[in-house]
Amino acid sequence: MKLNYAENIAFYETGDGSNTLINKTTNETYHSKHGAVQESMHVFIKMGLEFVLRQGHRPLRILEVGFGTGLNALLTADYNCIEPIVYHALEPFLVPLEIINNTNYTRFLNQKHLKDYLTEQYKKQTELENNPMTLYLGNCEVEIFNTPLEDFKTDFRYDLIFYDAFSRHSQQEMWEGELIQKVVSLMADGGVFVTYSVTGNLKRAMKELGLITERMQGAPGKREMLRAIKPKP
Repeated sequence: MKLNYAENIAFYETGDGSNTLINKTTNETYHSKHGAVQESMHVFIKMGLEFVLRQGHRPLRILEVGFGTGLNALLTADYNCIEPIVYHALEPFLVPLEIINNTNYTRFLNQKHLKDYLTEQYKKQTELENNPMTLYLGNCEVEIFNTPLEDFKTDFRYDLIFYDAFSRHSQQEMWEGELIQKVVSLMADGGVFVTYSVTGNLKRAMKELGLITERMQGAPGKREMLRAIKPKP
């Protein structure tokens, strides 16, 4: 799937006043139309980051599949004021600087400067055409790999996976089979996987790979989300 941002992508104001991007061809948004920030806060911060920190993972290593506009990275850095975090993100369709610059996330952050830090560093890294791009957001060292999941290679094993890929209607392959198996292989023992969606294929794949799955209350406007835990030996 190729994205032409100039022709196909536009800003969309969601229900909580935060904006997201919408693909005008498919009518698919990057975040929930009911609220971009409130969805990310519920799924990735409350059900993911808070949960993992309570388990005592230190130092914390996060992998995000689908960096997009950087919202999850900003919320993670904003929430976490003390603990150092290694934050890796995959984004094969890098969002242009002018879009990153014009998201309205600053007013939703406690640490208002983080959005400016993101924009300034993103600008420098894209001008240098660095891959990965390295950004520093508070205690988060963020590396953005302009790489699809199937091509990503690392020796890291992650304590927390933010699975924020496009929906199965656009990218069915991201929600089943070999790519889910790869994600699980990147998880540390005791690692946690969270995503905004629950599909039968995804849940079955997780169970077959030995993970403990939980259907959780979804973000406002959505009934369910999925959390899965990789058991320790």
